[in-house]
Amino acid sequence: MTVNRLLYIADDGTVSLNDVSLIGIDRKYFDWIPSNIHAIQWYGDEIGGDIEFKPSTPLGGDKPNNERFSELGEWTKLVDIFNEEVVRREEAERVRLELIEASKDYWQILRDIRDYKLLQCDWTQLPNAPLSEEKKQKWEVYRQQLRDLANNIADPKPLVNAYETGEVHPDWPVPPQ
Repeated sequence: MTVNRLLYIADDGTVSLNDVSLIGIDRKYFDWIPSNIHAIQWYGDEIGGDIEFKPSTPLGGDKPNNERFSELGEWTKLVDIFNEEVVRREEAERVRLELIEASKDYWQILRDIRDYKLLQCDWTQLPNAPLSEEKKQKWEVYRQQLRDLANNIADPKPLVNAYETGEVHPDWPVPPQ
């Protein structure tokens, strides 16, 4: 990978590589960097880079001049840290999504969807609903199919996923037209 731009900021554990920044990288990965360095910036092979130092005292004091460098050299380790952090964060996100998935109660979600669908058609069973008796009976059958749904399937996940994505699933009862 060509390193056109590299930035390291000690205070918040930031490494930016080619305009992609990762903030809050664990400081333990930077223990090889001298503690008096505030930032390291690389602008590419044509320009080189700068090391910016912290003030000489905690309250400010004299700030040493930046130090120029012309080869990325040892600072390529920051690229490795960046790439490793990308992998760590992707893995953490994968685990997070797996935990979310594992914690879903698909039976409860199915019941909630079913209850919502029943609520949406409660009006069809009112005595003064503007429907013929034939239509009322069709709605009654549909509503019973919704109530029986959990007893007629082995796995609620495909139905829930289909509902959430707007897809048609053959096990979902179809409301009368």
